[in-house]
Amino acid sequence: MVAANYPTTPPQTLPLFPRSIQNATGQKGVSPNGLADWIDTWVDAVPSLLNDYADADGKVGQFDRTKIHPHAFRHAYAQRHADAGVRQDVLAELLDHESIEPTRGYYFVTRKQRREAIEIEAAHRVDRLGNPVSRVSGLAYERQSVAVPYGSCMEPSNVQAGGQACPIRYQCSGCMHFRADPSHLPSIETHIHELLQNREDAIAIEAADWVVEGIENEIAAYRHIAFKMKEDLSSLTEEEHAAVEKASAILRRSRGAGSGTSTAGPVRITIGRRPQEDTR
Repeated sequence: MVAANYPTTPPQTLPLFPRSIQNATGQKGVSPNGLADWIDTWVDAVPSLLNDYADADGKVGQFDRTKIHPHAFRHAYAQRHADAGVRQDVLAELLDHESIEPTRGYYFVTRKQRREAIEIEAAHRVDRLGNPVSRVSGLAYERQSVAVPYGSCMEPSNVQAGGQACPIRYQCSGCMHFRADPSHLPSIETHIHELLQNREDAIAIEAADWVVEGIENEIAAYRHIAFKMKEDLSSLTEEEHAAVEKASAILRRSRGAGSGTSTAGPVRITIGRRPQEDTR
């Protein structure tokens, strides 16, 4: 839409926020300070900005307006990707970081946070049939399982081999040793979409019927797992659902770090409206 306003200007030469006043080519952009001033004006015009959480007394206070500045949007973008489980190297590329070190801050998860998250998710963990499974402590579960695509595996020989000895070639939705919890829902749903495309490709190349049938069975299995988890989550109170969402984000972030727990330091959010020293 913006490029359409400047048909004679190559899109690659347009700034992010081109100015149309006295500039028919759109090659003069809004300055960083100008954008910050606009955001300040917008924030100041909002009558009330409440936090999305209550304090120790159960009261919801006003959000700190000084935390709303252009660079904060970059932090929010990065943290959402980290919480979704995007790998560190992928996020580093998206953020144009020359080093992986600044990116690691978005994946910081303490062992305590991770274990607490595992305990919360344990109440909603299911097997390949979508049935609830017996709860074990977070520490025991980590010892008895290994990460596999879209969940965890508790098959002893595969656990001992660090996930490199699956006897059925990672057809997890068909294995009774497979476990999944709500933190895996996004990846399961993504996989379902990929399988649907695989099925169309298989049909297009006239693959054997048993190939197409196998893909369709896998789609049905993962759809059932996702359905059962969503059905369980729909019965939760708003507070319980929020706790599960928070735990899921922590676990996805720790998986995105490429190891159980990131050793990087915590994210340092710059306070102020025009941070200059934070290069992330």
